[in-house]
Amino acid sequence: MKEVLGTCNLGFRATTGDYILLKYRSGVMVEPIVSISCPEMKSNGLSIVLDILRNPPGPDAKEMSNFDEKTKKSLLKIKRDYALITMSLLQNDFQELKIIPLHAGRGWSFERHTDEICHLQLPITNEQFLKTIRDAFEIAT
Repeated sequence: MKEVLGTCNLGFRATTGDYILLKYRSGVMVEPIVSISCPEMKSNGLSIVLDILRNPPGPDAKEMSNFDEKTKKSLLKIKRDYALITMSLLQNDFQELKIIPLHAGRGWSFERHTDEICHLQLPITNEQFLKTIRDAFEIAT
């Protein structure tokens, strides 16, 4: 069975070409939200994402609560403005990235379709990574 080393959501804003990364610790979203510019992603996106997935937030990271009205509004704005995908780093005999396009549901909920899941065995190039996430963002709604 594959061990999940880390999980995050990556968002892409088509109007600006910028990205955001939402970190998770034990299945709970935590602050801060990481902004990644288009040039940063083009030059170093895979390294940035893998670093976050390999080094999940510690116990002192502040949880984001859907019960906090300010956080709720912020998350719903992200959902409106960004296409979102989930990425998990999996470990077995080798490491792989599992990429899932997300489809908006009500509130901060999403649907996932098993036929859209992509697995990338590491190592890969930044160019392969960018092509794969571009394809996933095209599917995400």
